[in-house]
Amino acid sequence: MKVINNIDKVFKQITGRAEIALKAAAIHAESAVTAVTPVDHGNLRRSNSHRIEKQDGQVVAKVGNSAEYAPFVHNGTGEFAKNGKGRSGGWSYKDEEGKWHHTMGAKPQPFIQKTLRRESANIQTIIAKNMKG
Repeated sequence: MKVINNIDKVFKQITGRAEIALKAAAIHAESAVTAVTPVDHGNLRRSNSHRIEKQDGQVVAKVGNSAEYAPFVHNGTGEFAKNGKGRSGGWSYKDEEGKWHHTMGAKPQPFIQKTLRRESANIQTIIAKNMKG
């Protein structure tokens, strides 16, 4: 009796299918995040992205925003900052036209976190359908 070991082949097929499933889910998630990004156009909206990575034998999808100021929009600033880590007392700044402004900060707009939670069931459905493929 000859025993054939196809574990590596099966593992490659499952991993390949998982990459396809996560890519489809990440594209959906990125699109949903972009639709609710708190601007009508511009850099923040264009900076939403996704990527698929292999980490410690697992396939991982990441959805986020690469704009330098995205964390400040998402988590808030000043007295409104998430986790109370913002500057208190406010601050003043001069705009490009030389006019002075005072602010206490900006309230958080967790557009990524809220969207991914809201889309969780849809994301799971997309992954399940693609894994069956």
